[in-house]
Amino acid sequence: MRLQTSVFISAPAVFSVGKTYQIMAVSDTELLFWVEAGGKRFYDHANGVIRSRTRVHRAVIPAEILDSAGEYAVCYRRMIERKGYYSVTGPEERERYCFRPIPSEGPVHIYQVADAHQKPDFPQRSAGFFDRLDLLIVNGDTFDYLDRETDFDYLYRLLSDITAGEIPVVFAKGNHDNKGVVAEKLVEYAPTDCGKSYYTFRLGRLWGIVLDCGENCADESPVYGNTVCHHIFREEETEWLRSVIKNAEKEYLADGVEYRIVISHAVITNVRQKPFDIEVELYREWVALVNQMIKPDLMLSGHLHITALSMPGSELDTLGQSCPVIIGANPVGWQTGVLTDYIGCALTLSEKSAEICFTNAERKTVERHCIDLKHEETD
Repeated sequence: MRLQTSVFISAPAVFSVGKTYQIMAVSDTELLFWVEAGGKRFYDHANGVIRSRTRVHRAVIPAEILDSAGEYAVCYRRMIERKGYYSVTGPEERERYCFRPIPSEGPVHIYQVADAHQKPDFPQRSAGFFDRLDLLIVNGDTFDYLDRETDFDYLYRLLSDITAGEIPVVFAKGNHDNKGVVAEKLVEYAPTDCGKSYYTFRLGRLWGIVLDCGENCADESPVYGNTVCHHIFREEETEWLRSVIKNAEKEYLADGVEYRIVISHAVITNVRQKPFDIEVELYREWVALVNQMIKPDLMLSGHLHITALSMPGSELDTLGQSCPVIIGANPVGWQTGVLTDYIGCALTLSEKSAEICFTNAERKTVERHCIDLKHEETD
């Protein structure tokens, strides 16, 4: 548990990427960082040199080790003076945390927070819906604008309030997370697969893919002032998506996978009006690859600031979705600058069905849907 005298601004976050966990923590004190789990040490290092001149630290641990251990320790030495020879550090210190992997049987309780837009309190309250949460999904537009490096602290405080460092988190980037003076530094503060913000993850019975749509207007739009190149970024992501499909036996067709989900901040199956009607043919290819090859049970999105369950053929389905798409985030009052409520998505996966509850900051259900995994709404 996090100590009152902790050097960290919050509890650590345990991000799921591939078949690993990236345990990350932020501190304004220079220190050497590592994590202990299952009798092993996992350092935050750059090719063997333990990092200290950074606010954010990351240790990568094989998922099977942490799942089996059920606990970990965040360890550090304060850096007193770093020198070419005989650097001076403080004694070893550690904070211990329990950890619960995705349950191996029975229902899986998931909560999605998207479009928090750096607003305090309300998203955390809504995410307290479950008595026992198994997985938190943070699905884009966590930030409004990133103008100072301390703006990243919001993410870690949000995650700490909801998970206390004890359950897995999946993070996806949204269009607002690309904005601001220090937006380029998000790659340091967020989980990535070799620096890329799109990746797959495996959590026990659950396999998922995180897609990053980048910004929501064309790169040439004057609002970006020549600072983005998301078209090329999406083309690279398309090649990567094809590679995931070529490696299906080790991904979504691997032994033990029971659920497949697609996570994307923007609703890739929905074409919007100008000037947001970009990359239609590229997204059409993404949707075709997802539909025909991955065949997910569900897709999770945000971005539209509504809560809705879009079934195949619905009004929001313009590119031909093959499974239900949950659009699950409504920051009520965001446009005025002051939230009055926050409605997120509580998702329970059972053996043959899924229950979707859109819940508010009072932890009350405002809308409920049940679907079977053949993608038919049952009530």
